Amino acid sequence: MKERDEFSDLSAGENEIDGENLLNDKDSVRLYFKCIGSFPVLSKKEEEELAKTIDLKKNELIRKLLNIPFVQRKIYELSKVFFE
Repeated sequence: MKERDEFSDLSAGENEIDGENLLNDKDSVRLYFKCIGSFPVLSKKEEEELAKTIDLKKNELIRKLLNIPFVQRKIYELSKVFFE
């Protein structure tokens, strides 16, 4: 049985990842690139849209949290500790 050359170049069909190959792969950098290579890359437009969506949702979440009475009380209590 021929042993696999751990530093051989990755072929196009090798970017699919299965558990057996992950356990046998000793080169962590190669393993990292193999893993990230299995995910599609976003275009510039997709990345910008995703960033805008994340920012909008983050701001929406903050607004909703600030309207919860429990959170308001905790903020008030903390403000007394820090500003008195």
